Amino acid sequence: RIRDMNHPDIERIVDVIAQAFCGTEKTAPDPTMDWVYTGSTENAGVPLKSPPSQKRIAWFRWLARASLDWGVRRDGVYALRDNAGDIVAVAVTAPPN
Repeated sequence: RIRDMNHPDIERIVDVIAQAFCGTEKTAPDPTMDWVYTGSTENAGVPLKSPPSQKRIAWFRWLARASLDWGVRRDGVYALRDNAGDIVAVAVTAPPN
């Protein structure tokens, strides 16, 4: 459980979330967040045509950080580590306060 935005792994946690929602040329972005970012449903659900721009990556990192801050305030952020100790998945939940 992640209880603080000053957690030593917070940047990796931000990366995991941002990468999951941003998309790549091999993986489709989250359709809803892609629509929020682009304002279009064209190409929804398909991988990006080219690598994400630095602007796109920065926006999805901002979104990830805002979501984390919201979840941490509700004690609802969980990170999963693999056998090597690397963070490979993150869940932001909304338990009642």
